[in-house]
Amino acid sequence: CPRAAGVVQCYIRRNRSGTNKLFPEYAAYMKEGDRFLMCSKKRPNNKTSNYLISMGENDLKRTSPNYIGKLRANFAGTE
Repeated sequence: CPRAAGVVQCYIRRNRSGTNKLFPEYAAYMKEGDRFLMCSKKRPNNKTSNYLISMGENDLKRTSPNYIGKLRANFAGTE
C-alpha cells in the first residue's frame, strides 16, 4: 500500500551539457538509495513547452516501451 510507505523524498537532476543546452533532460531519483524513477526531455519545434516522459533512463523515444506520455504547458505558460 503506498500510504504505508509514508513520505518519499526525491530530487531532480538536470542535464544541460553538450546538445542539451536548449532542450535539457531531467531525471527524478529517490533520495534514499539514489534509485531512478523517471526522466523527461523538452521537445523541440513546439509553440508551448512540451516534455516527453519515460521510465527508462536515457531512453527518450516515443516508440520505446518505456514511454509514459507527454506533458504540455498551456499557451500562457501558467499550467
